[in-house]
Amino acid sequence: MVIMADSAKRLTSQVSSESIKFNKFKDSEDNIYNLLGFKVEEYEPLSLRLLKEIDKRKHMAEKKRLYYVALTRSENHLVISANLKATKSGIGSISDSYLEMTLDALNLTTKQLFNMEKLPAKYDFISKADLTAYSEEKIPKVFSVVEPLAPIEFKKQETKSATSQHAKEIYKKDEALENSALRGTLVHKSLELFWNDLDNDSRFEQFFMKEDMRDKVLQNEIKTLSRHFKKTNIFRQLQAGADHVFEFGFEEMIDGEMHRGSVDLLIKDAKSDGWVIVDFKSGQERDAPEYDKQLKFYQDVMEHKGLVVTDTQLCWLG
Repeated sequence: MVIMADSAKRLTSQVSSESIKFNKFKDSEDNIYNLLGFKVEEYEPLSLRLLKEIDKRKHMAEKKRLYYVALTRSENHLVISANLKATKSGIGSISDSYLEMTLDALNLTTKQLFNMEKLPAKYDFISKADLTAYSEEKIPKVFSVVEPLAPIEFKKQETKSATSQHAKEIYKKDEALENSALRGTLVHKSLELFWNDLDNDSRFEQFFMKEDMRDKVLQNEIKTLSRHFKKTNIFRQLQAGADHVFEFGFEEMIDGEMHRGSVDLLIKDAKSDGWVIVDFKSGQERDAPEYDKQLKFYQDVMEHKGLVVTDTQLCWLG
């Protein structure tokens, strides 16, 4: 249902009340002319009247478009209401309003709308004979006691992430670990952006400038770690044209828990026609149960999304 309220309100009162108008015009040869109009006491020169009429038509055209959008949103019922003040004829003015637009489109008059004149047969309106029937009525205030509603209980939505909040808090307190995390993030970004152009120093310079990375020591470490990627089997697979997606972000609801994160790299395994999950590590290779847990987390989410996961790998760049 769409309810169009106050449809008899004037639409161009502000446009028509302005005392100064300006506009530009082009002739057939693309010459531009400026036209200025302004009110002189109570006198409105032709230029001002012309500009007001142009603005009024533009304004009404836009209102018609908006009105069309509003009316066509209804699926079952459309209610158009208006507050019409009484006049000598018994019907309030609707000039320059949505209601006037509507009646013009239906080829109806206000008198026909209120059954003061014969209504065309195709319309089946039921309305009161005159506006006096709409006199004010005092509505009695009746209060009833209702049973209090049970308190609403909200269940906290749990969010699971591959990176724990605890680890993030540690990074904030330890500058070395924070630098390590930043280094790893930028290595991941460089691989995503130009994994096939890692020998190009200018690409790194542009990258560091964009990331506002000025620490020369960190810059060199990022370059070295990124270029270590060229020694991996994964790099060779990418060079051979394997389908892949870097930084595959996800936000998946599983068993009432929101799982958020990003997989560093998904690469297609041509032999098994499945996907391999790759997680980059900027340190030296080592065994760590938390990494296995992280890969399992990614695998569960990807399989929930419908991907066939054939393997998970850690790609050590240290």
